[in-house]
Amino acid sequence: VLVDEANELMKHSFEFLEEILTKGREFGIGVILASQYFSHFKTRDIDYTENLATWNIMREKQAKPKDLESIGILGSHNMYSDKINGLGIHQLLHQSYSETTFVKNRPFYKMIQEEEGDLETAEENEEDFEQMKKRCKSKDLRGNNLLHEVCMI
Repeated sequence: VLVDEANELMKHSFEFLEEILTKGREFGIGVILASQYFSHFKTRDIDYTENLATWNIMREKQAKPKDLESIGILGSHNMYSDKINGLGIHQLLHQSYSETTFVKNRPFYKMIQEEEGDLETAEENEEDFEQMKKRCKSKDLRGNNLLHEVCMI
C-alpha cells in the first residue's frame, strides 16, 4: 500500500491504518507512507513512527536531531540533520533497523542506457532531459506529446 501525502490520512487517526502498520506483514502487506515533514507522522492520538522500520529521507529543511533519534538514528546531533538539510537531487538517507546510509541514486533513464552499455548516450540524454525540464516550465505543451509525457514524469 503506497500513500502519497500521507499526512492527509494520518491526521484523521484512522484505526485501520494503525492496524495495517502493526499487523500487515502477517498477511504479506507492506506500507509506504510519503509525506513532507517528520511532524506529519505524529498525531495527538498516534505516533506512526513507532511502527515504521525503514525510512528514506530526502532533503528536509526542518530535520532536527530529536526527529532522527525518534526513528532510531541515535546520537545524530547535528551531523545527520545538517547533512539531510543539504541533500541534493537523487540523494537520500536510508535508515533500516540499525543501519544508516547516505545514498545517491541514478535516474531511471540513465540506468537503462548504462545497462545497454551506451554511457555517452546516457550523459547526452541526461543533458537533453534537463533541457526538456526547463522547457516544461516555460512553454505551452499543447501539440507536443513527447515533451508533454516527459514533463509529466
